Amino acid sequence: PNSLFRNRYTVLSKRKLIKLVEDKHVTGWDDPRMPTLSGIRRRGVPPAAIRLFCERMGISKSDSNIDFSIMEDCTREVMDDASPRAFAILEPLKVTITNWEDDKLEDFAVPRHPKRAELGDRTVPFGKTVYIERGDFFDLEGPEGIANSGRLPKGFKRFLPDGKVRLKYAYVISCNEIIRDPETNEPVELLCTYYPETRAGNTPEGEARVKGIIQWVEASSGTKCKVMQYDRLFKTEEPGKESGDFLDDINEESLTILHNVILEPSVGADAVTIIDKLSNNPGSEVEKIYHSSLAYQFERSGYFALDSSSKVDDLVFNLVVTLRDTWDAGSATQPKKAENIQINQDNEATQTQQQQQNKNTGGNAAVLDDARRVALRAGTILEAGPHPEANSLILCKLDCGDVNEAGEPEEPRTVVAGLAGKI
Repeated sequence: PNSLFRNRYTVLSKRKLIKLVEDKHVTGWDDPRMPTLSGIRRRGVPPAAIRLFCERMGISKSDSNIDFSIMEDCTREVMDDASPRAFAILEPLKVTITNWEDDKLEDFAVPRHPKRAELGDRTVPFGKTVYIERGDFFDLEGPEGIANSGRLPKGFKRFLPDGKVRLKYAYVISCNEIIRDPETNEPVELLCTYYPETRAGNTPEGEARVKGIIQWVEASSGTKCKVMQYDRLFKTEEPGKESGDFLDDINEESLTILHNVILEPSVGADAVTIIDKLSNNPGSEVEKIYHSSLAYQFERSGYFALDSSSKVDDLVFNLVVTLRDTWDAGSATQPKKAENIQINQDNEATQTQQQQQNKNTGGNAAVLDDARRVALRAGTILEAGPHPEANSLILCKLDCGDVNEAGEPEEPRTVVAGLAGKI
């Protein structure tokens, strides 16, 4: 018997897809939000991710309603191994190094992939003016500081006024002065000092290590581009089920366009190379390549692929998938930070348990204590062996996908486990 294979937050009916295209809710059949092969290819999802997704789902005789996040997880897993890393500043904030020579540029050799040495290095220039992510600077006297009553967000370790931060692979800098927009009070430029003795991760003897590490792009050599940040096309798991019309459930914020993104120069050079290759060999059957064959992990931002509308002087990149699942199923707004989602999930779990207790005890159940909450993590076992001091236990190295503040993979966790009746 045949079975239906549905993905949540999307529609697969040809009639509904035609309606989306004809009513211009999407740009066409190859819109990266569409569940078509041309749309998925244009967005940059690798074929290996689709195969992995199908392998994990298997074949069933009953209808399947699959969570969209499973497809995203498969995409992350494949792209994490295959995609080179690069610096890209999505929301630039200008930083001027006041004690750096005006025309001097210094090149840093940086690995293209932290786990694949065979991909070699890329060259990242450093100079007097660089751009950093606006979100990496917390302005205590600016809009975010006022909104937070002048307090730092919990766990914030990046750049602060009068603070220090390390520019990844380069130097430690400190902020001396903030130049603001006179109308909005928003910072538009930071005047900073760099410390030559801190080059390439070095911490001088007797000084405390700077914890915050952020990405950057040198201004004169960086490549400007446009980034299309795609989200789920619908805001409900089953569009139209409750509203009666699937068009009423369209996520109006499924596309955000960033016009002033700054890329490190190696990305621009790679993009020009592949565009020229496609222009000179259109429809070549020797090697099937597409614009989206050029994909990167933009560090601490997500996985991105070159869009088919790109030109040599007008590059466009599509967000394929974020570094981790940050979708908030309760709203159609932009995804929330992972830590906020975890808090919401904890609260929802607690409320569900309290409601069940109230049902069983007539409404007199005590509030669930925080100490009784359990956080579950799934991981991949990298190594397993007998415990040196206990015959009934095994010692495992476990990869839970943990990353540090810089977005780099952390060391595997060590876990002690027992398999009842097997050891």
